[in-house]
Amino acid sequence: MPVGPQLGLYWQPLATAALDGLLATLAFALWPLGIACEVRAASLFRLLIEPADKVPPVWVIAAIALSGLGLGALAVLTAPERVTSLWFVAGAAGALLAFQLLARGVIALARILRPRRASLRLALANLHRPGAPTSGVVASLGLGLAVLVSIVLVRGNAASEFGEILPQRAPSFFFIDIQPDQAADFDKLLASLPGVEEIARVPSLRGRIDQLNGMAVEKAQIAPEAEWAVRSERGLTYAALPPEDSRVIEGQWWPKDYSGPPLISLDANLARGMNLKPGDTMTLNVLGRELTATIANLREIDWTSLGLNFAIVLSPGSLDGAPETDIATARTAPENETALEAAVTDRFPNVSAIAVRDVLTSLSAIVDAIARAMTAAASIAIAAGVLVLAGAIASGRKRRIYEAVLLKVLGAERKGVLKGFVWEYGLLGAASAALAGAIGTLMAYVTLTRIMRVPWQFLPVPVALTLVLAVLAILAFGWLGTGRALAAKAADYLRNE
Repeated sequence: MPVGPQLGLYWQPLATAALDGLLATLAFALWPLGIACEVRAASLFRLLIEPADKVPPVWVIAAIALSGLGLGALAVLTAPERVTSLWFVAGAAGALLAFQLLARGVIALARILRPRRASLRLALANLHRPGAPTSGVVASLGLGLAVLVSIVLVRGNAASEFGEILPQRAPSFFFIDIQPDQAADFDKLLASLPGVEEIARVPSLRGRIDQLNGMAVEKAQIAPEAEWAVRSERGLTYAALPPEDSRVIEGQWWPKDYSGPPLISLDANLARGMNLKPGDTMTLNVLGRELTATIANLREIDWTSLGLNFAIVLSPGSLDGAPETDIATARTAPENETALEAAVTDRFPNVSAIAVRDVLTSLSAIVDAIARAMTAAASIAIAAGVLVLAGAIASGRKRRIYEAVLLKVLGAERKGVLKGFVWEYGLLGAASAALAGAIGTLMAYVTLTRIMRVPWQFLPVPVALTLVLAVLAILAFGWLGTGRALAAKAADYLRNE
C-alpha cells in the first residue's frame, strides 16, 4: 500500500493481542478441562469406549461465558468502527452456532443412513462414533472457508466495480477552479472539441459546519461514520433542480423559482449520522459568514457514479455575494483524453484537470492490496482449521490403525479401507463447504452493500473454485494423516496385542 511503515515496538497492540489470545483460549479450553477435572480415576478405562456425556461445573460455565463476552467486548472496544465490529461479533457467533448445528445434523444423519456400500458405511460410522471430531472439524474448517469465500466475493466485486463498471460510468476529467468569467468560454471550448460528451458544470464553494439545531458541533452527538463532515471545510453548491444520480427520499425539493429563506438538501446517510431530519437547522460558516438554513429534504446519493454530487446542496440565492468558482466534468474516449486535457489547460492555465482514470487505477491497486492482505488472513484461518483436522487425526491415530488392521483381518482390501477414509473426509469437507459458501456469501453481501456501498453481484465460478480446492486440500491432508494406518501390517499389530 502507498503508506510508509512506522517500525517500532507498540505495546498497546501487543497487549490487546495477548489479552485476545488469553480470552479465546479460556473460552474454548475451559469446557473440556472442566469435564476432565470431574472424571474419576475408576472410570478412565471405560471412557475409551464410552465417553462421558457430562457438563462442567457451574463456575466453569460462568467463566466460559465471561471469556466469550470479554472476547466480543475487546473486539468492539478496540475497533474504530464499533457498530460494524458489533455486527461482526454477532455474525461470528451466529456462524459458529450454525456450524455446530450442521455438525449435529451430520452426526444425526450418519446414524440414520444405512448405505449398501461398505466404504460409505465405514465413513458414516466414523462420523458419529464416540469421540468423533466431527463437530470441531466442521466448525473450524467451516469458519475459515466462510471468511475465504467472503473475501473472494468482496475482492471480485471490488475489482469489477473499480476496474470495469466505474470506468464505463465515470467522467474522464474533473476540472476545478473555473472562474465565473471563464464559464461561458469553457463551455464553448468543450462543445467545440470532437468526441467530448456528458459535459456538466456547477458552482462550488467551501464552508464549515458550525452548528446543528443551534448546538455547536463539538457538543452535538455525531456518529463516527459522519464525523468526517465536521472535521474540515466541506464542498457546497446551490441548485434549482435535484442533482443527477440522487433521489429525494424524505421531505420535498424546493420549487424551481424558489427565492425564500435558505434551505438545505442533505445526504441521507450524513443526516442519520448527525441525527437530523427535515425541519432541523444547520449553520454553515462560509468565509467567516454565518448562514443558518433549514433542512428541506434528504437525498440518497449514488456516489459510485463519480458525478457532480454534493452532500450539502443549498437553495438558489442562499449564497448570493459569496465568491465562488465552478467545477465541471467531461467524458471522452481514452485516446482523446490527452488532447482534451491539453486544450483546457492551454486555454485556461488556472484550471486544474484531474484524470479520473488515474484515480481509479490507484484506488483499484489499493483495494487489491487490501484484498491480498485479507486473503493472507483468511489463509491463516484455514490453516488453523487444518491444524484442528491434524490434531483430530493425530489423537485418533491409534484407533484408526486398530480399525484398519481389524478390517484387513476380516478380509477388507486396502482400496476399500482407503475409500472409507476418502468418503469420511469428503463428506466433512463437502458439508463444511456448503454452509461456508452460504455464510460467506451473506458476509460479502452485507460488507459490499452496507459498508462499502457498492453494487452486489454473485460470482459463482470463484466461489465454486475456492470451495472445491478447499475440499481437495482437506482430502489430501486427510490422506496424509491416515497413510500410516493403511500401511500398518496386521501381523505386527496382532503380535503386539
